[in-house]
Amino acid sequence: MDLDRFLKILAIEVEHLGEHIRLMMKAYDDETADDVTDRVRQENLVVLAKEKSGFKHLVKLLGSIDVTAYETVDQLTEDLKQAFAAKLDEAGLARAAYLFAERKIEKVARYIKNSM
Repeated sequence: MDLDRFLKILAIEVEHLGEHIRLMMKAYDDETADDVTDRVRQENLVVLAKEKSGFKHLVKLLGSIDVTAYETVDQLTEDLKQAFAAKLDEAGLARAAYLFAERKIEKVARYIKNSM
């Protein structure tokens, strides 16, 4: 079923987002004091850690979805975006992770719809 494929591909895309953030965090950790102040580096690391935490919420959410409850990719994407936004709000996390995830959700949805 295309909805199962959608979730599998999206999970891979979200893992890539998490890896990208991990690499950014490593880059900030490796920077010398000449590049950025310690305070700025620490603030950036906190923001990235929160975004990474948001993506962990999305991965859990993806694992809990029952695709049989949906007929179309559009229905699933809308519910997924709403549920993810609610999880971020509930966890007190910034919406930056939502914006990145929303683009990935839409990208994978377009891919699935175009490959039908």
